[in-house]
Amino acid sequence: MNDFLYVHGQFIYNAAVAGAKAGFNRSTEDYLAYELALQECYAWCLSCCTKEERRKLNAFTGGSWQKARLPLGVVGEHNFIAGQPAKSHMRVFLANNPAAVFDIPLAYWHLIEHKYSRNVA
Repeated sequence: MNDFLYVHGQFIYNAAVAGAKAGFNRSTEDYLAYELALQECYAWCLSCCTKEERRKLNAFTGGSWQKARLPLGVVGEHNFIAGQPAKSHMRVFLANNPAAVFDIPLAYWHLIEHKYSRNVA
């Protein structure tokens, strides 16, 4: 069982883009893939709610994945890019698609841990 941190979608997006720019992720030129993954995660979270919970969540977030806190899981610290040694970074995933991992800089991970580790689901 994985423990998740509930992180604002915009912060996850910023971390993923920073990981792409650092060369940690293979698909680095089209950040739309991150937006789509976060939108899918938001839709998945809504699908797990009752009608009343969905209404409240949409009102709170304005229907935006950027403002929603989305469940982010961690695989662990990673030190390779395409099988070659690399600067340490964190491998993470969104709860709705654990097989689709992406890498973020350690600096972003430390910010996530500090800001979101005390949140309750």
